[in-house]
Amino acid sequence: MLARSGWIGLWLLSACAPAYRPPAPFAPLLQEEGDANLAAQLGTGGAQLHGAYAVSDDLAVRAGVQGAGYASEGLYGVGTVGAGAFGGAVGGGGRWGVTLEGGGGITRGVTTVNVRWDTPEGDSEWQEIREQNSGSLLLAALRPEVGVESEFAATGMTLGVAYHRLAHDAASSAVGVGQGLVLEPAGFFRVGVHPIAFQGFIGMAWPVWMQGEVGLVVPLQIGMGLTLDLPTTAPTP
Repeated sequence: MLARSGWIGLWLLSACAPAYRPPAPFAPLLQEEGDANLAAQLGTGGAQLHGAYAVSDDLAVRAGVQGAGYASEGLYGVGTVGAGAFGGAVGGGGRWGVTLEGGGGITRGVTTVNVRWDTPEGDSEWQEIREQNSGSLLLAALRPEVGVESEFAATGMTLGVAYHRLAHDAASSAVGVGQGLVLEPAGFFRVGVHPIAFQGFIGMAWPVWMQGEVGLVVPLQIGMGLTLDLPTTAPTP
């Protein structure tokens, strides 16, 4: 008979070994053609570099890389590219944008849990259970953003709707394909002297649909970094 502690251990195990790591919010707050924004961030999703460039007064392209090592044997390395629309100089420095992006890479999430089993004789036995979700990862996301920018500060929100698809490799605990859809709301703030600013962010990651084995994402997004803003015009106060 399985003890209650065993059930708890199995539940914790099923909530770990994430295959997907939500990225830090990236909101370049572009204003017009020629504007560029770069961001280097470190947080729960690992180390990240993102960049965006406005190819016209309302269209932009972006790219990013993300890498992390977590647990004792974890590995995460992905890259993405995207394109979307933006608007600027709306109501006292307001900005908005929306981007569709995709990409992929490799992932390995490993979790080891000790589970206690009760024997019919009343004794307890401990067993180590190891779960690994690893393989190639495909990503696609829709990422809207809104923000307000002044000469020395900016604040805003992003809302990512991200899909991930994991093709399990031979070392994974599962086989076949796992996939999921995650909602990623986050807020950010920046302070600094143009063109460099310190950025902090906090947000959540909520799985809204899961199929197969991919593990549950880390629910909290938090971190910090630096942004480099290269507008063709001075920010509107």
